[in-house]
Amino acid sequence: PSIIPAVAWTFDMERIASPLSPVIRFSMIRADSGVVGYAPIHSRFRWTDGRFEGCPIRLAPDRTLGIWPCAIVDVGALEASGWARNAPGNSVRPWFATGFLGRIKWQILDPMILELEGGLTLPLIRDTFYVAPSTEVHRTPIAGGFFGAGAGVHFF
Repeated sequence: PSIIPAVAWTFDMERIASPLSPVIRFSMIRADSGVVGYAPIHSRFRWTDGRFEGCPIRLAPDRTLGIWPCAIVDVGALEASGWARNAPGNSVRPWFATGFLGRIKWQILDPMILELEGGLTLPLIRDTFYVAPSTEVHRTPIAGGFFGAGAGVHFF
């Protein structure tokens, strides 16, 4: 297991009016492992993901702080490249996962916000990647955890 940094761009719609303040969010995520491995075997993985989040309720200790439990659906692709002596290989596989997350959002000054989130994904396709022809370089786990932090502004 590895920690790989990712860049995400998000768009969300929310209405903060009551505890039943649902949020719908869509984000695009891109992560790249870089070249990993030991000579003579190297590999590289790139993950591109579109994530849909549905957060049905808002737990609100006060007006500037919100806590959301959310369900997620991921759709994307996992690109794999491998090299072993003279046997390079490339593969692009679909990525589908479900899961859940928890998010804390704090409005520090209108319109600036800070966010923290963490959750669990459950891949629906679990591929194993090999190089030359029987050296396993990656096996998609049953579950994966994630965490993130962000800052942003809201416009309305």
